[in-house]
Amino acid sequence: MAELSREYEERGVRFIGINANKTEPSPEVQQHASKNGLSFLVLKDDTDGVANRLGAQVTPEVFLLDSTMTVKYHGAVGNSRNPTTKPEEANGDELKAALDAVLNGKPVSVTTTKAFGCTIKR
Repeated sequence: MAELSREYEERGVRFIGINANKTEPSPEVQQHASKNGLSFLVLKDDTDGVANRLGAQVTPEVFLLDSTMTVKYHGAVGNSRNPTTKPEEANGDELKAALDAVLNGKPVSVTTTKAFGCTIKR
């Protein structure tokens, strides 16, 4: 996520992290973000309002919205065909393809993938 955000922020894409886990207090969320080199804003969803509205189930789980706030891609951050918990083995190929399509005004070819992660604790 850190690498993707740096790469695409140069192209006008804004990343926002939202944490809806009840078991992770706000200060811990910010510490985790800083520790993992996330330069984008990470917010705490204390009421699960955003998570519920989008239907988020696991973390991490990506929702790519276009300028009209329409979801264009939903799913894995990395490779849904070869999921891993090791950041060095993850890739963002599916998300990158969706980002590139949206930025180029084209339809997203793969709009949904299976997101792998820990269940959100509501």
